[in-house]
Amino acid sequence: MFFNYLPKAFDGIKMKILPFDYDDVNPLNPSDFQDLVDTESNYSVVDWREHERPNKAWAMPYVTGHRYRIHWGEGLDFEQMDFELSARWEVDDEPILINLNYTDVREAINVTNVKDNT
Repeated sequence: MFFNYLPKAFDGIKMKILPFDYDDVNPLNPSDFQDLVDTESNYSVVDWREHERPNKAWAMPYVTGHRYRIHWGEGLDFEQMDFELSARWEVDDEPILINLNYTDVREAINVTNVKDNT
C-alpha cells in the first residue's frame, strides 16, 4: 500500500502499474522501450481510496519475484510517500522491485569570479 504522500496534488489521482521485469525490458531497442512505457493499455490502473484504512491510499497485490514500473497521473513527482507491506508478507518471500519516476529538480547556478583590480 502507498499512502501518506505529499504534495496533496495526488488526491484522487490513479496509480499506474506496468510489469517491468528485466528479461522483458532489457532486450528492447530504444524505440520499442519507449512504445512500451508510452502505451496506456500496457498499464494496470489502481484507483485512489479516500475512505479506507489508511485513507487516501492505493492498495494493490504484487507477485513476488517481479519488477514493476509505477507512476501517478502524468508523471507527478512526490515529496513524501510511505509504503506498507501486507501482513501476509514473509521474510523468505522473493523481493518485489519497484521502479519509480525520478525528476531531478536541481537548478543550474552559474558562479562568476570577479577579481577586484584596484
